[in-house]
Amino acid sequence: MEHFYHFFVSSLPLLRLFEEPPWSSEAFLAECARHLSPDDMKLLDATRVVPEFDKRIPAGTMSYNWMNFEIQLRDRIARQIAGQRKDSAAYLRDSNQCYPETERAVSEAWSQANPLEREKVLDTYRWRFLSDQEATKPFGAVGVICMYKIKLHLVEKWNRRHREAGEANLEKILEKSGHIADHE
Repeated sequence: MEHFYHFFVSSLPLLRLFEEPPWSSEAFLAECARHLSPDDMKLLDATRVVPEFDKRIPAGTMSYNWMNFEIQLRDRIARQIAGQRKDSAAYLRDSNQCYPETERAVSEAWSQANPLEREKVLDTYRWRFLSDQEATKPFGAVGVICMYKIKLHLVEKWNRRHREAGEANLEKILEKSGHIADHE
């Protein structure tokens, strides 16, 4: 029997991609542990940003759909990177569903010259998928909480990226490789 967590879901802070997260994943998971049943916590734990085929994820759940979606997206990215190499099939994993929009999203991402912009396109596509999944279930469903977990990870991922830190890291790499002479 599916549990619903109307009050808990209504208390979750709004997440916006590319903006400051309202709280950490650790704080979110601690709150989930207080409100979710043990079985629903197992499903939440099995729901991962980078999916693994996990037998604990029941077919038909939003977590199952996410797992298949992300595997298909990563397969398409692998094909894009590998191109026509004969061994490219070794990097592919089968998914149990088909998301035809994936082809267009990866093509759009690879039309961006900047790798950071590529990642933004892909994460915007992921975000849209997660939002669409949330719209398929009643408010308060445990699947909505699982999709929130993935969204929070995406928000945190982008929050960790700062221009100044990136430039400093690039300068260190270039110095180590001998491309920048130390003028001090």
